[in-house]
Amino acid sequence: WTWRGLAASALGFAPPILLVMIYNYVRFHSLFETGYHISTETLTQTQSSLMVLYAFLLSSGRGIFAYSLPLILAVWSVGAALRRMRDETVLFIGICVVHLVFYANFRYWWGGGCWGPRYMVYITPFALLLCGALLEKTDIPRWMRVLGAMSLLAAGLAVNFSTLMVDYR
Repeated sequence: WTWRGLAASALGFAPPILLVMIYNYVRFHSLFETGYHISTETLTQTQSSLMVLYAFLLSSGRGIFAYSLPLILAVWSVGAALRRMRDETVLFIGICVVHLVFYANFRYWWGGGCWGPRYMVYITPFALLLCGALLEKTDIPRWMRVLGAMSLLAAGLAVNFSTLMVDYR
């Protein structure tokens, strides 16, 4: 990192941040008010964190594995990914675990009226990156790897398409 590079990065971030601050001032008469009122009550959990972890991962209403079936392939890929790219795998798993633990302790963990795990969407790309290591393995026949991945993808699309056909309320 050089000072010149940092200054260039800051100049790149400055215009959008300035626009948001101007909008906040016009709308809420404060540069830093966003319209979301976060209090200590909002951030305190009233339910068991283990129950929330179960809901995030396995429940039929909010479970990430119920709504993002290709993540089953990601779990299966962890061993191959650890052998192939250890540092990146540890980073991606760490991101997923920190995200899960943070939202498991969030009072409104369910994310309001929506289908599936609203707050878990952000970790899906990190988990799916692990699938590349499994799909590159040569000890599993290619047709089996492709068929398994495509089947999970098709099933995941079918589940998510079905949620578009029904009003969640």
